[in-house]
Amino acid sequence: WASPDTPVHQLSSESASVVSAWVCRGIYRGHGSRVWDANFVDAGGDGTSGVVTACEDSIVRLFGLDGALLRELRGHLTRGVRCVEVYLEARQKPVAEAAVVLVASGGEDGAVKL
Repeated sequence: WASPDTPVHQLSSESASVVSAWVCRGIYRGHGSRVWDANFVDAGGDGTSGVVTACEDSIVRLFGLDGALLRELRGHLTRGVRCVEVYLEARQKPVAEAAVVLVASGGEDGAVKL
């Protein structure tokens, strides 16, 4: 959600004074069940900017800002993924300006996957 006159990359809680004035900037579909958590990813110029989601279907998904499904991370067993966190590890120049994206997920199977 964003205020109507705020570019997506400039969002903050102070962007709009009235929540009802905010508009939906995108809907991400592809999960087979409830989504429990979501985090933004902005890794720089390598095309991995988007949203990472945790779902009851036991799959972590990375969506591009345009809503396209970029990756599915499978590995949790049967009971759902409850949380995701994103860590960006900066690379040293001149190798690349983009960051390495690390995603940690916590599942109801008792595992934390990295």
